[in-house]
Amino acid sequence: MKILLTGASGMVGRNVTESPRSRDYELLTPSHKELDLTDKAAVVAYLEKTRPDMVIHAAGTVGGIAANSQRPLKFLTENLDMGRNIIGGAYLAGVKKFLNLGSSCMYPRNHDTPLTEDMILTGELEPTNEGYALAKIACARMCSYITRENSAFRYKTLIPCNIYGRWDKFTGDRAHMIPAVIRRLSQAVDDGKDTIAIWGDGTARREFMYAGDLADCIWLAVERFDELPELMNVGLGVDYSVDEYYAAIAKAVGFNGNFTHDLTKPAGMKRKLTDVTRMNQFGWRPQMSLADGIRLTVDFYREHFAAKPSEKIGIGWAFISDNGKRRVQEILDSNRLSQGAMVYRFEKEFARLHEQKYGIALNSGTSALHVALEAMKEKFNWCPKSKVLVPAVTFIASSNACLHAGLEPVFVDVDAKTYNIDPAQIESKIDADTVAIMPVHLFGQPCEMDAIVDIAKRHGLQIIEDCAEAHFAKYKGKTVGSFGAAAGFSTYVAHTITTGVGGLVTTNDRELMEISRSLLAHGRACTCEKCVASDPRVVCPLRTKTEMDKRFMFVRLGYSYRIGEFEGVIGLDQLENKDFIMGTREANAAYLTANLQDAQEFLQLPWHPDYATHSFMMYPIVVKKNAPFTRRELTQRLERNNIETRPMMPLLNQPLYKKLFGDLEKDYPVAEWINHCGFYVGCHHGLRRAQLNKIIDCIHGFLKENQCK
Repeated sequence: MKILLTGASGMVGRNVTESPRSRDYELLTPSHKELDLTDKAAVVAYLEKTRPDMVIHAAGTVGGIAANSQRPLKFLTENLDMGRNIIGGAYLAGVKKFLNLGSSCMYPRNHDTPLTEDMILTGELEPTNEGYALAKIACARMCSYITRENSAFRYKTLIPCNIYGRWDKFTGDRAHMIPAVIRRLSQAVDDGKDTIAIWGDGTARREFMYAGDLADCIWLAVERFDELPELMNVGLGVDYSVDEYYAAIAKAVGFNGNFTHDLTKPAGMKRKLTDVTRMNQFGWRPQMSLADGIRLTVDFYREHFAAKPSEKIGIGWAFISDNGKRRVQEILDSNRLSQGAMVYRFEKEFARLHEQKYGIALNSGTSALHVALEAMKEKFNWCPKSKVLVPAVTFIASSNACLHAGLEPVFVDVDAKTYNIDPAQIESKIDADTVAIMPVHLFGQPCEMDAIVDIAKRHGLQIIEDCAEAHFAKYKGKTVGSFGAAAGFSTYVAHTITTGVGGLVTTNDRELMEISRSLLAHGRACTCEKCVASDPRVVCPLRTKTEMDKRFMFVRLGYSYRIGEFEGVIGLDQLENKDFIMGTREANAAYLTANLQDAQEFLQLPWHPDYATHSFMMYPIVVKKNAPFTRRELTQRLERNNIETRPMMPLLNQPLYKKLFGDLEKDYPVAEWINHCGFYVGCHHGLRRAQLNKIIDCIHGFLKENQCK
């Protein structure tokens, strides 16, 4: 039997696909990129093409109390759109069996007795998740109406209680209670905290079932679908207080401190317990005890989300999920290593997330800037030795790319707070040969793009953004990489989103995209956005339209800058986990800043305006001029404690640049100060709170010893 499973990358979906029973079926598990459930036409087309015998609808936009309370419209509309599209689409496609997953939030609030299936729509819903509940109720009713109107179609709904387990969300406002508490208490152990506040008075009672048990029930429902009731609760039939859950999790993670209660925070419904009479009659019961389920979930968290203790606190860290590792194995099994479908999907999704039409994947961020500049040089007819304005503090690749493209970098001093190119000094550097400005969003801090765009427009200059260190950062709501003709990104191993080695050009300009694709592949004439020749089942029709095979026709002097499917599949996995990666980096940086406030007499900490978001590729620190110590003394202390440091992108004092441009450093006072006083440490998503505390304690200890010099 062929089964379409929606939400295969979510917690429930992954537990369903991990079950050994899944091997007995042909499972279709499209990702969001392959099937957008909010797009009705795409859903109908997919169902018509694949013709599944059954659909299991497990997809949904989910979150905790905070997320549901703050964005009820999102939870209502997205879940309603997904549900009605897949249910209605399956009906139109003639799919006779449909298993819909509801939620116990569909039931009325404040019932002391167990909730039976006939209680839906008999009372007021819990306000903290009303939007989500309304969508789930509508989908369940839609299934019921289809079956009522046409008995050949059997559309049924399981109503699980709260679920936790492997593949749960442990970070951000999407985390439900158990994973959120696991993370809080784990961090408390790392930090040595002895008191944790529980939201509410701790007496609210909840029913949480292990996700592996739900997957087992789903497969039994598939096997015995004809016997399955139209509506059936899936739960434990027993509940525990919030205090009891905290105590069980504390035991599992080794937290021996005390709990207090924050009565100002929402606690949700007083009790929510499902009646499992129908489930028992159907012949299924959960097997996992609360203690064992929490232990397994803590193990999963420690394996996948908590950083492993390491000897050195480094600058970067790569997280690759089990799903990503599985996809890498699939690439190996496919025997296609060169660029293909995975690279194309990575390009499209990366570009979309940065508000651009086209993404062009290459082997480095340097290659991305080089190719983008070469493409712009060709399109805009720049003369050799045309000038590009570049900040005086940046990684050397920014200005090297100009030199490789036959252009002249002209340096502009940087702002003393953001370390980015100073708009107030740009116009003094513009002359008749200037063709472009290269804002570098250094360390993840967006440049002042309003001023830069205004200057560029007034002087007829192009903008090429260097976003190597600033994935997903925003300036006044607009994503970096979307302000100029093109942008270059790096996905090298130390960067926020990594493919091991790699980079991308992003642009909205089709001509720049086509020139870039040609340049990265030796100057090839073939420049299609998606190469059908990478599919062994397809013959490219363009190859025979010219006397010479277009794939081997070269029209410009190009380079060998391509990447392969390994990088593409790892990049896709990174993008799927970007909320965890970026959210953890932001939280780590905020923690460092909050705990180093008393160090600001002598150390300048990162700063960014309220209208910009910082993606924190690293955590930059500059020793102030009044400090009674040097950068070298502080960084040596950190290094002796196995805390890696790096200088803050010195450029003009590099031996090569002194040879090429002379002794320029003295003419750029802010850059000179940063070159000699700036450094950075890691704040990446692999750091544990104990490691952050080690950085903080080491700096505090050094300052205490050196303030009286």
